Amino acid sequence: MTPGPSRGFFTKSCSGLAAHSADWGGTRADSSHCSDRGHAIAMTSSSQRLANVPCPQLFEATSCWLTRLALSQGADLAELLRFLKIPGNTDVDRALLGPHLGDVKRVCGLPSSAFQVQERLMHSLNSISPIGDKFLLTDRLRRPKFRYCPVCIKSMRVPHFPIHWRFGAWRWCPEHDCLLESNCRSCGRPIIFPTDIFSSKAGMQGCLLINHCLGCGARLSGEKPCYLQIGNLRRVSWYEEMVLANGRALLSALYHGYFFTSATGIEDLNGLKRIETYGLLPSGEHWMSVENVRNRIIPDSAETRVRWRSKPDY
Repeated sequence: MTPGPSRGFFTKSCSGLAAHSADWGGTRADSSHCSDRGHAIAMTSSSQRLANVPCPQLFEATSCWLTRLALSQGADLAELLRFLKIPGNTDVDRALLGPHLGDVKRVCGLPSSAFQVQERLMHSLNSISPIGDKFLLTDRLRRPKFRYCPVCIKSMRVPHFPIHWRFGAWRWCPEHDCLLESNCRSCGRPIIFPTDIFSSKAGMQGCLLINHCLGCGARLSGEKPCYLQIGNLRRVSWYEEMVLANGRALLSALYHGYFFTSATGIEDLNGLKRIETYGLLPSGEHWMSVENVRNRIIPDSAETRVRWRSKPDY
């Protein structure tokens, strides 16, 4: 897929922190429509729809999908956002909900079920604002920022970024037992969406794939994962293991609208503030960074390893 002489739109007329963690295990659903760039076709009638629209994946973030949509239409990202009436200075993952998202689905010919996972999560976050405001990763300009699992990216038939990769608490891939990467390891560029691939450094060099770094063009799937299991040894302590699992359970709690603990039973989402205050959720973007864990010295004695991995007495 290479840039053409013009850009425009293809158109056609017409769950608790322990109880529910296992419910949140999927990372992808692979089906999409591939497309090449085409000539600009003005869209002025509400009876028209965009054609050649990529199918959203089950867990895909709207910010990622909008990047793929702009690419499929051969359009500038800013042009696409204006057309869909999406402010360019907003967090689209949180703002594109309800009737506005319904309008986008209609114009793009998407089923009503599209983005239902993300919409449910964002409604939950908005319902507990400002508690939920700190759960999503953003860069210094407040743009959506993502981590990623190199193994997941490699195995996807349709490369995309799931919405849970945007949560600071989702620090660990339970499917591949590795920590998520925060930046491209070749150039250090963070993963920001939505992004205009055509105007990116990699895009101008002809690399138009979302599973590549848009800064240097390196394959994100080519990085060596930071596995937590090294032979018969574990790189993380008992406490860290629990906090990582709670990060996964947070997504389930937001999806179901409640959570459960053995001490208090079923609670609504406002109880998440207390859980975070107790230090039971991954805190801070740099907590247990990949660099930190990779550089850890694994305990070299059996006695030390037992203390490292054993549940505390308190």
